[in-house]
Amino acid sequence: MSYFHLDKSQARHLRELVKGKVVADLGCGMGMLTRMMARWGASRVHGVDKESFPRRNSTKVQWHLSYLAYWKMPADVEVAVVSWPQNSPLQGLRELLQAVPHVVYIGKNTDGTACGNPTLMRYLSERASIHHITTPKNVLIHYGPGPRPFPYVYHEEFAGMNQEGNSLPYNPDTARYTENARRAKAPRA
Repeated sequence: MSYFHLDKSQARHLRELVKGKVVADLGCGMGMLTRMMARWGASRVHGVDKESFPRRNSTKVQWHLSYLAYWKMPADVEVAVVSWPQNSPLQGLRELLQAVPHVVYIGKNTDGTACGNPTLMRYLSERASIHHITTPKNVLIHYGPGPRPFPYVYHEEFAGMNQEGNSLPYNPDTARYTENARRAKAPRA
């Protein structure tokens, strides 16, 4: 979570998405984004993380000290947020994400930081994408229910699925890969 910075358009999109909804912040770290989403009008936010630090439950924020594999997603959660996930496989994460209609990924794979493991990025690339906001610091991708209707993989997903090279030359201003990266891009299964 220490890497997370939202620009104005990313914050606006996330604020509009969580307003009035029950949200799960999976791997919430210190809980900065968890508390922010509660202030933005989420009806309730579940902050889930395996690391312990002093937190107090409130009417809008419920803290859960748990590994994702052991936490049960409440049935009323409408939005799950995964920000700057670790690169090693997170047991149980896919199952939690499958239980909610909306998933928000915040991270960065295209500069060698490899945020999120290939299995997670492969799963996300199969979901319907609703919104995609790239900045120099990170990317926010909002996924909706159902499969993606067209075979397009965002640069962030592609980089996350192909972490061997640690860096994928991509220019967010032109929304293009370099020639070498484009040739290396594997077709979707």
